[in-house]
Amino acid sequence: MMLPNNPPELHKYLTGFDKYNKPLPFYIENLFTDEQVKNLRNIIETNRELEPYVIGDTIKDGIIRQSEFRSRYQPKIPRNMSRMLIEFDMPKDCEDVLDNIAKPLYKEEIALCHWNYIDYNIKYGYGDNSPALPPHLDADENLVTINYCMDTNIEWDLYVSNWNDTNNFTKYSLGPGQTIVFSAVNQIHWRPKRKFKDGEFCEIISMDYCPITSYRFTGQDNPIDIEKYPEARQKYLDELQSRPDMIAAFNLWNEEGLLANINKESMG
Repeated sequence: MMLPNNPPELHKYLTGFDKYNKPLPFYIENLFTDEQVKNLRNIIETNRELEPYVIGDTIKDGIIRQSEFRSRYQPKIPRNMSRMLIEFDMPKDCEDVLDNIAKPLYKEEIALCHWNYIDYNIKYGYGDNSPALPPHLDADENLVTINYCMDTNIEWDLYVSNWNDTNNFTKYSLGPGQTIVFSAVNQIHWRPKRKFKDGEFCEIISMDYCPITSYRFTGQDNPIDIEKYPEARQKYLDELQSRPDMIAAFNLWNEEGLLANINKESMG
């Protein structure tokens, strides 16, 4: 029997869609009721009032941890990423809504394994670093991800690799109250490079479903935990970044960012 602290075998990624019952991504309108949204907002704002756990930059700050970690409910602010993350207890009625969407999509048993609120905002960074979300796969077996845009005052599209051709990508808008469902471990995804201005923000609640055999349910370690298993994490990243589909995603991300800068300079 494997001991609880021993890492399990690394999950597979970009394995295809044979076990899915419906093509992804797709949109959902009115994911939650007005009352459920109000309740979620109250829960998140209550946790926002806790002392934040700030993670600094060793180059800019000379230290990594800038505040004390007391609870998983503390807002977490990785300053180099210009965002705030807030964990919270998911209300049962909201989880039922999510279950009814996610579980029928997959042929094997999956369960809600992780969720958090993300506030992308330049105020959480150093003032000169905008929030960014480069091409990536989730470093977990998130077979179904439900992304709900709680609110935003900007247009910041989401790119997701295509269901029938993972070497090509489609751009999806995600405005206030909209929801998109995709597979974060089987579909490369990102948001375009963007220079945030003061006052601009994008609030997302990301909710993930993984197999019930995941380490999140068994009590085992994450096999690519960046602090416990840095070599395994680096090997995973090296293999992932060398894939043709990931290279294609980064090429598009960089080309679009360069074009946006050229257009901005020509207009200025």
